[in-house]
Amino acid sequence: MTESNLHTRMDTLHSRTVYPLPPHLAREYEQLDTESCKYMELAEKKCRKFRMGGVPFSPTYQRAVATIEYWMRRLSYEQGTCRNVRQLMVLRNQADIPFERDLSILEILKRTHEARRERRRCKDTAVSLQVECHHDLAAAKEAAGNIKAAVHLRNMNRVEATRKMHQNIRYMEGKISAGATAQVTVTSRDGTITELTAKDEVEYAIINSNKRKYHQTEGGSELLSDALVQYLACYDRGPLVEQVLNGTYVPPPGTSAATTDFLQA
Repeated sequence: MTESNLHTRMDTLHSRTVYPLPPHLAREYEQLDTESCKYMELAEKKCRKFRMGGVPFSPTYQRAVATIEYWMRRLSYEQGTCRNVRQLMVLRNQADIPFERDLSILEILKRTHEARRERRRCKDTAVSLQVECHHDLAAAKEAAGNIKAAVHLRNMNRVEATRKMHQNIRYMEGKISAGATAQVTVTSRDGTITELTAKDEVEYAIINSNKRKYHQTEGGSELLSDALVQYLACYDRGPLVEQVLNGTYVPPPGTSAATTDFLQA
C-alpha cells in the first residue's frame, strides 16, 4: 500500500474531482477502488480468526476483559504510543475503575498482571457466572411484574442454546460471519409492500437502494452549488472553511434555511 502511494493518489484525485464526473476520473476511481480491495483482502488474510462465543457471556467476564484493555491502553498512553484519551475514559467507565493520575509504568504493569489473573479466574468459572447472571435477570423481570422468573429463565436458555447451535454450524462450515441477505422488503411509491426472496430480485433491489443512498446529494445538494463551492470547495479546502468551523460563516443571500442551519451548527 505504501509502495503504490495509494493515499497520496487518492488525495490528488479528490482535489481534481468535479461534478459531473468525467470518464477518465471515473476510471481512476475504479482503479483505486480495485487496488484498495486487493490490499484489504491481503490484510484480512493476515488477521487472526477468532471463534466468537467461545466463553459464555457474563457482565463479570466482560468487565474483566475491559479492565485488561484499559490497563494495556493506559500503558501505551504512558509510553507515548497511544493518545486516545476518549477510549481510555470509555474503558474506565465500562470496567468501573477509579481514576488514578500518578501511576508509574511498573505500577501499571502490576495492575495489568492482576487483571490478567482475574480474567483467567472469570474464564474458568464462566459457566457459573453466566448462570448467575441469567438468574439475576429472571429475578429482576419477575420483580418488575413482567414475567415469571422460571419462564423467563427457560426462554433465555432456549435462545442461548439456539444461538450456540448456529454458531457451531457456521464454524464447522467455515462461515465465521453471517450469511447473505435472504429477503428484502420493498415499498413502492403507491405504498404497496413487496417481499422479495429470489436472488436476482434481492440483488437488484439492494443495488438500487445503494445507488439512491450514495448518490442522493449529486445534483441536488445546495452545498454543491456555485455560490457555495467557490468558498467552501468540495473537500473542505475552500478559503472560508475556517469560518464554518468557527461558527462565524455567513451564507450568501438566497441560501435555504436548512443549509444555513447546517453550516452554522
